Amino acid sequence: MNALFRLMAFIISGMLFSCNGDDGHTGNLSVTDSSQIQKMPLANAEDMDTTLSDSVAYTLKMQEFSTPGPEHKLLESLNGSWVAGLQSFSSDTSLPVPGKATITQKSELGGRFFHSTFSGIIMGQPFEEVSISGFNNAKKQYHSILYNNRGTGFVFMEGHYNHITQTFTWTGTQTDLITGGNRKIKKIVKINNKNAFTLILYETGSNAKERKVLEGIFTKRKHR
Repeated sequence: MNALFRLMAFIISGMLFSCNGDDGHTGNLSVTDSSQIQKMPLANAEDMDTTLSDSVAYTLKMQEFSTPGPEHKLLESLNGSWVAGLQSFSSDTSLPVPGKATITQKSELGGRFFHSTFSGIIMGQPFEEVSISGFNNAKKQYHSILYNNRGTGFVFMEGHYNHITQTFTWTGTQTDLITGGNRKIKKIVKINNKNAFTLILYETGSNAKERKVLEGIFTKRKHR
C-alpha cells in the first residue's frame, strides 16, 4: 500500500510540475489567468447621452408627425354628403353643359386622412371618382391622390389653404391622352359657409392656356 501511495504522489507531483513553468506562468492545463481576458469596452457616457437625445428627439418628431392638427380639422369640415348642379365646359367659347353630382367624404385612421367619393353626370356621361386627402405635418402641405372611371391613371395633387378667402387651392397633373405626358390641373374649393362650398376645376391645354372645365356649388344634405 505504501508503494502505491508513493506512486500516486509521484504522478500528481509530476502533473503539477508540468502545468507550471519556471517563469511562474501557468501551462495549457492551468486555470485561465483573468488578467489575460479581453474585456468588452464600456460605452462612452457621451455617446450614450447622444443616443438618448436622438431617441427622444425622434420620438417627439414622430408624435408631431402623427398627430392630427388644425389643418386636418379644416378637411374634416368637408365631411358628410353634398349635392350640386354642375356646369361643364368643353372649350372657352362653348355653352355650359348641365350636370349633377354627389360628394361623400369621411375621416379615416383617426382623422389623419379623408376618403371622398364623387358620383354624377358630367358632359352627359356617368362619372365616378375616389380620392384620399390629408395634410403632411412634416412637409406642411396638403396632399391628395385621385382616380376615376374615365381613365387608368392616378392624379396627384398638392394644396394649400388661404384663411382669408377660406379657399383650398390644389394643383397637380393628369395624363394627357394625346401626348401621354402630363397636363396641369387645378382645383379650387371655396368654403362659403358650413353648409356650402364652391368647386371649380381648371386644366391647362396644349396651348399652355388655363381654362375652366367644371363649376358647381355643393350644399350639405341634412340628416333625416
